[in-house]
Amino acid sequence: MEGFKQVVMDDWAPFITSYVHETLFQLTKYDIIRELGLIWNVIRSSIIVPVLTVSVYLCSVMILMVFVERLYMSGIIYYVMLSGFKPEKRYKFEAINPVEHSVEEQGEVQKCTADYPMVLVQIPMYNERKVYKLSIEAVCRLSWPSDRIIVQVLDDSTDPLIKDLVQIECRRWEKEGINIRYETRIHRNGYKAGALKEGLKHSYVEGCEFVAIFDADFQPEPDYLHRIVPYFIHNPEIGLVQAQWESTNSRECIMTRIQEVSLNFHFKVEQEVGSFAYAFFSFNGTAGVWRLTTIDEAGGWNARTTTEDLDLSLRASLHGWKFVYVSDIKVKSELPRTYKALRYQQHRWSCGPANLFRKMAMDIIRNKRISLWRKIYVIYNFFLVRKMITHIVTFTFFCVIIPTCVMFPEVAIPKWGAVYIPTAITLLNIIETPRSIHLLAFWISLETVMSMTRIKAILIGLLDRKRASEWVVTEKLGDTLLNSNDSNSLPIKLSRKPPLLERWENEGINIKYETRANRNGYKAGGLKEGLKHSYVKECEFVAIFDADFQPDPDYLHRTVPYLIHNQEIGLVQAQWEYTNSHECIMTRIQELSLNFHFKVEQEVGSYAYAFFSFNGTAGVWRLTAINEAGGWNPRTTTEDLDLSLRASLRGWKFVYVSDIKVKCELPSTYKALRYQQHRWSCGPANLFRKMVMDIIRNKRISFWRKIYVIYNFFLARKMVTHIISFTFFCVIIPMCVMFPEVDIPKWSAVYIPTTIMLLNIIETPRSIHLLVFWILLENVLSMTRIKAIYIGLLDRKRANEWVVTEKLGEALLISEDSNSLPIKASRKLPLLERIYLMELCTGTFLFFCAFYDLVITKSGKYIYLYLQGGAFLICGLGYVGTQPPYD
Repeated sequence: MEGFKQVVMDDWAPFITSYVHETLFQLTKYDIIRELGLIWNVIRSSIIVPVLTVSVYLCSVMILMVFVERLYMSGIIYYVMLSGFKPEKRYKFEAINPVEHSVEEQGEVQKCTADYPMVLVQIPMYNERKVYKLSIEAVCRLSWPSDRIIVQVLDDSTDPLIKDLVQIECRRWEKEGINIRYETRIHRNGYKAGALKEGLKHSYVEGCEFVAIFDADFQPEPDYLHRIVPYFIHNPEIGLVQAQWESTNSRECIMTRIQEVSLNFHFKVEQEVGSFAYAFFSFNGTAGVWRLTTIDEAGGWNARTTTEDLDLSLRASLHGWKFVYVSDIKVKSELPRTYKALRYQQHRWSCGPANLFRKMAMDIIRNKRISLWRKIYVIYNFFLVRKMITHIVTFTFFCVIIPTCVMFPEVAIPKWGAVYIPTAITLLNIIETPRSIHLLAFWISLETVMSMTRIKAILIGLLDRKRASEWVVTEKLGDTLLNSNDSNSLPIKLSRKPPLLERWENEGINIKYETRANRNGYKAGGLKEGLKHSYVKECEFVAIFDADFQPDPDYLHRTVPYLIHNQEIGLVQAQWEYTNSHECIMTRIQELSLNFHFKVEQEVGSYAYAFFSFNGTAGVWRLTAINEAGGWNPRTTTEDLDLSLRASLRGWKFVYVSDIKVKCELPSTYKALRYQQHRWSCGPANLFRKMVMDIIRNKRISFWRKIYVIYNFFLARKMVTHIISFTFFCVIIPMCVMFPEVDIPKWSAVYIPTTIMLLNIIETPRSIHLLVFWILLENVLSMTRIKAIYIGLLDRKRANEWVVTEKLGEALLISEDSNSLPIKASRKLPLLERIYLMELCTGTFLFFCAFYDLVITKSGKYIYLYLQGGAFLICGLGYVGTQPPYD
């Protein structure tokens, strides 16, 4: 080994360094900076500037392409306007006039409905709780003869309650004589295209000639079919008639006003030009009527892209079918009201055409049924310029190249390409909505922002990446925002017997389904209303289970005897058993905390003072105890603790039975856990503020129980524990790193906290190896808890905020095939939607303190601070817990 080192130092080192110029070792700092500057100037002048110059040239050419295309379409539109062109003038259009015939028995004249063709109306929907009634009602009120129309509701919803509501609505209209069919599938293969395709397979569709399609938020006028179907009857070459969308919420906010500007240009210019000049445009997916023969000849609905409407339109056009756009017929609809919904919609609308172009470009070129000019229009105007180049040049030129050229002033940007022509294009776009011309600057800004989403989607589509087939339903809010801003008054009820519960009723179970017209009081309000029904008067006890809790069959046999033989007992509480504790580290850590809560806190309260807090579920109450305590009260978010405390002040005793376990699910996402901990910390603090004097003045309970409730239960356990965890370990200790003169005693910072941790974790010995993770997560959550405690103590607005803890059930256990998921598409929530700023800021602060200690103070605290800071950052970025699938 020594000989090898000698060879390296004597032979190889001089050989390698001989290639380094000896003057390099003589360079000073300033010489190195000067040399680097020379290298940068060479790279700048020979690489960066030429690339930017070429990019400016290419973008200028693309802007010219967009401008020529816009100018061309505007010229056609002005010609159509000046010539007074209407579709009914170009195509034969005669209203249906059925032959009258007399009915002798009734002595009256009736019109023969056989003259009307049979029409199928399809309404595809997916979890459309807020808008499902809009389209169903509007379609059922169409003035088309009831014996010549079939309404088909294609419900792909995965929420059983929504399915029940939709089915109930269908039954309501069926009773009124409407021929309405409710159809569901056991999977979501093909998404919307798959649902429409399945809908056409039913036997009753064979007698139909045409099919009208409306999304769940679309509301056609009663005469809609009377104004559209005649185009088909007298023009057998027409395969599609498309109506215009009319936005009902365009004035709601600036974003909807800007969407209106873009959609008006799309309908009044792009669709009109396609219809007039080439008899081709893309079906808008809704508010249109198809000839069923056209769909069959084109090969039916195809789910290979996220724009199944454009896919079918293009294939039908290649078979020679013509399309007609009628601007006079408008169908009411809703624009996306949230940026999230708009972003997903624009992603789908940009990715789908690009992906379809990749798959069908050669089919268009090889097709012999359509003319050369239509091929050029479809490939160049429709796909390249309108669907891709417009968005590519918007983002690339205005958000990348122009900002970059600020640092390279030698790159010349022509004013005509950066200002004059873009201004002209903008004016041509907005001219169809003159009442919004004052929003021109906002329209430009939002369109430029959206171009980033669109160009990303275009690249995904062209490259046919995994997300090219991603389908996210555009969220619509319906009239919920117009009816009331109070979340308590959102309607949730339609029927008292949903089909979901009929099975158990048929099996002899005495089951009652109760709903309310509002959500006043949330869970407490629901429980309170439930006890008001007449059949409850016969009951002595009430057992309560949240939706994810599963008691064993002998649960009541093991709990009720305590109440029967001990008249002073008002509550029997069972223990929770977690079905998903092994799902991830976060659920394992929750198991540690909850095991200590049940096996120590609840057990001690039951044994020593016959008082503890009801856990809100998995318990049995004596109805007399509830009534004497004043019933359920929604004044805080912990209605279970509120009732428990009032019942205890009345002298009732509580029993906790650890041998009785009820299966349940732990929150497996950080978001759900965060909301749950906020509620569990805010509620007790708020209740303490409201009831502390009642506890002190109470004469029915002993002095020691008062001390236990006020000091042990509320102050130490519900408040001081969380306040000290965050304040001492996440604020004071980190700050003391920068002030070393502040002495922190080891017994309070290390020894006693370590003892407390060991006492907490001792009830779950199999997870003792997770002690460090438990400490880190508990400190992270203490920030949420301390904030919630202050909100509760100060009785702020958020003190009564109720967010239901999200549970995933078996959603993650189902097949990973996205087409067969009954719940959602299996893709992680985007990063920007799972960021928590408070955690990120705290993590950054702790990292700064750790770095300061490592470099300057050198007290050794940086190890803990780096770990704790990392925990805050990981939680702040949402990389903890299970990543749930989402729409």
